[in-house]
Amino acid sequence: MKKILNIILILIFFAFLYNLVDMMFKRQKEGGLKEITTGGNILEQLKKESANPILLLFGEKDDEETEKMIKILKELKLDYKSRLDINFVDVKKNQDVRKKYNIIKLPTLYVINTQGKVIRRIVGLTQKERIRFILKEAGLRKKWNPLE
Repeated sequence: MKKILNIILILIFFAFLYNLVDMMFKRQKEGGLKEITTGGNILEQLKKESANPILLLFGEKDDEETEKMIKILKELKLDYKSRLDINFVDVKKNQDVRKKYNIIKLPTLYVINTQGKVIRRIVGLTQKERIRFILKEAGLRKKWNPLE
């Protein structure tokens, strides 16, 4: 009876471990970008959902510069892990959002601090290091890496 119980516990442990690793790899592939599909007051909604700094990207999925910016933001998400929330709004699907937030050029990135206040609005494609510098100004540091 003890052997069977031990085998069951070992199987449960490996199943848990497998799911944990699988979830980590999925999260890395996704890069942690969350698409917002509803209109309304997006900033208020994000403030309620998160206590982390937020990057809010307005763009179109078929726009070349927006795609480049999404790639940059996914790389940043891997650096900052769960200490940073990154959201995407497809303005092609949400025309009212484009007017409400005065989105003229794509992509447009809002940097929102932990108090829910927009501290920077970046219009057009920008470099990862510039965004990292702005996040540092907002008090968010990159995860510690002993190899750097």
